[in-house]
Amino acid sequence: MKSLKVMQLTSFEGNIGDVFYSEPFPDLISEALKTDVEITRAHIRDFYLNSRKRNFDAEFLHKINCHDLFVVGGGQYFDVRWDYSHTGTTLNMSDGFIEGIKVPVVLNGLGYTEPYDVKENNAVQKQIFKKFERFISNVSKRDNWLLTVRNDGSIERIANRFGQGFAALLHETPDVGFYFDKDIIPYEFEEKLPTVGFSIGNDTFTDDVTAKNKTRHLNDGVAKIIQALISKGMRVVFFLHMPRDIDAVHQIMQRVGVEGFRKNVVIAPYNTSGFTAAKTIVSYYKACDIVIAMRFHANVIALQNSIPSIGLVLDGIVSGERIAALYDKLQMGCYVLQVDETDLNFAERLQGMLAHVLSDRSKCILLEKAAMKKIIMQRREYCTTVRSFYNRQNNAEK
Repeated sequence: MKSLKVMQLTSFEGNIGDVFYSEPFPDLISEALKTDVEITRAHIRDFYLNSRKRNFDAEFLHKINCHDLFVVGGGQYFDVRWDYSHTGTTLNMSDGFIEGIKVPVVLNGLGYTEPYDVKENNAVQKQIFKKFERFISNVSKRDNWLLTVRNDGSIERIANRFGQGFAALLHETPDVGFYFDKDIIPYEFEEKLPTVGFSIGNDTFTDDVTAKNKTRHLNDGVAKIIQALISKGMRVVFFLHMPRDIDAVHQIMQRVGVEGFRKNVVIAPYNTSGFTAAKTIVSYYKACDIVIAMRFHANVIALQNSIPSIGLVLDGIVSGERIAALYDKLQMGCYVLQVDETDLNFAERLQGMLAHVLSDRSKCILLEKAAMKKIIMQRREYCTTVRSFYNRQNNAEK
């Protein structure tokens, strides 16, 4: 049997999370369709307004229709904030473009977000929401479209904005990052020390007048904890998921001091170029006794590999609601720490939570393993849904 030709539109590089969810996809879709697949990559960053290397035009439409299946995602492409777009999202597809797609389409585990500071009376924001609502209503009526969102609270946020009936038009599925290669050997440090991993991102704050204060509060607290860990002879590993994480680590280093960073502080290799690089980063994750993470996929990788983890959620962080929702869905909400810039005891509370988890790692690991059993079941359900959808399209064409 010949391979099915699949065009996938997503981000394959740019930050390490892109690699975590794009690399496992060929095996996932092959399992779902029970056949070999040949993936044609279309880089969504080429379609962004600040790039405009490619467009949702007749040329791209023709390429889509030369394939057996068109897949969009995974990724956070239901980011409803763009007034220039036909859909209110970075998927700037006109009605004519949508009408022209003749092959089956899977919107694959997309994340829904909206501006943190939505002003309900803002006419522009209202119009953007209407565009998105119209887009989903349109494609949900088309037999050749399957709509799925990832398990990061997107369904709940959509229901809160547009109603339960509207949310029912979409299926929920685990983020594909949960299927990244687990058989990776932990990085072996020469000196055996208790090791704490940090994934900190200052760029995740919304652009408001208090953003600088929130960033400062975060970095002060993290630096305080790192100083305490170093003084106890523990190792700290920083994980960089995207370029601006470098700045976050620099800000924390200035607070800890260069001399402090020379003692048991490691920065995991930053490389978003593909599977081999991602495996190297995961090997550093697996060398940690615990991970404290603000990045969504940092939490996913820790949870998937049964590494005790704390989801760090600060008020005003765009990714925070996704992390909190993920832990709640996996019945691990007790491992989320939520704070804001007025929380003067942030460092002490995080330090206390860190000590608690380290003292009873086995409990956290058991919960993570139970969560992954649920993820595996959801993967099977996803495969069944995609297979049934694709087979219906094939039978209809015959």
